[in-house]
Amino acid sequence: MSQPCSCEDFGSTDNVPLAYGSPVPSHATTIPEAELEDRVKMPNKDFCSVDNHGFYLLGQLLVPITDASDEEEQYFSWNIWVSQSEANYAKALNEMNQQGREKSDPTFGYVSTELRQVYKVSTYNLPAMVTTQPIGRVPQFELEPASEHPLAVEQRNGISMDTDGV
Repeated sequence: MSQPCSCEDFGSTDNVPLAYGSPVPSHATTIPEAELEDRVKMPNKDFCSVDNHGFYLLGQLLVPITDASDEEEQYFSWNIWVSQSEANYAKALNEMNQQGREKSDPTFGYVSTELRQVYKVSTYNLPAMVTTQPIGRVPQFELEPASEHPLAVEQRNGISMDTDGV
């Protein structure tokens, strides 16, 4: 298991990655390696189903960087998985290459990536809304606005790259 990086690992905040992701949803990590091929299906890197009843989309949960100086680096991106109903998963897969797909209504799901390396409380099963983006972009996820989970608070209020307190 990898350990979270700190500013000391990179020497300065100029080299800190502004995205972190997981290659599969947490559910898939519990499956024995010998069973992965039969039980985990990934039509591409952004879609995953487990045992034909767990359906997941990969997308971005963006956290504003409050003191960003570069317009392109105004957000930290958690590239995480969110569960979807079978119908919403099938719809997203079907519309993957359709122009105008971003006009679809948002769908509901639950965060399906555990980030315990960073947050002391589980991120698994946090309620999230999924907003489809134009072709070539993954969905964006927004946590429940009233949630007091540290990740939801960061998504609402932003984070700082200032390392004075680190």
